[in-house]
Amino acid sequence: MSIKIVVVGSYNQDLSWICDEFPKTEETIFGKFKMTTGGKGSNQAVAVARTGIKTAFVGSIGNDSFGKAVKQFYVDEGIEFFLTEQEDTPTGTAGIVVNSIGQNKIIVSPGANDKLSPLDIPENLVREAQVVICQFESQLNTKICVNFKTNFILFKCYRITEENTTVDHSVGFTFVYK
Repeated sequence: MSIKIVVVGSYNQDLSWICDEFPKTEETIFGKFKMTTGGKGSNQAVAVARTGIKTAFVGSIGNDSFGKAVKQFYVDEGIEFFLTEQEDTPTGTAGIVVNSIGQNKIIVSPGANDKLSPLDIPENLVREAQVVICQFESQLNTKICVNFKTNFILFKCYRITEENTTVDHSVGFTFVYK
């Protein structure tokens, strides 16, 4: 079965602390720790794959324990993955603090996500997919573009046209229908 949906985006290792209230400046509090997979792109790929649709994820990770662990996670989820390993940059991480009413505060270190390049995206994979999903989170070729232009570069590389592209800025996704 060929890949139906390809997600190009970020993977972050989420490190979360659940507490009653957010700490005040210079205050130390106790909470419960939880480590999960994350990143907008990765989360989208997981959600799609769990519906039973053949899914692939394209992203960038560090050559570290978080990067190694996510490969097994994708295998377990049935997601085909194309991950560029960055030797000199760690996998992206997010520090998340969640209070008792569900509010959160998040700090993201994009790490290897910032090094994803259009050259890391398998051309045939994108061309053959029925749907390609991108976010305005990853910064492909950050020296020459930022978020909005990221997806333009991807689409230009693979000759995806306005006729088969829908951009919904309100949710920060770009859907490409073929």
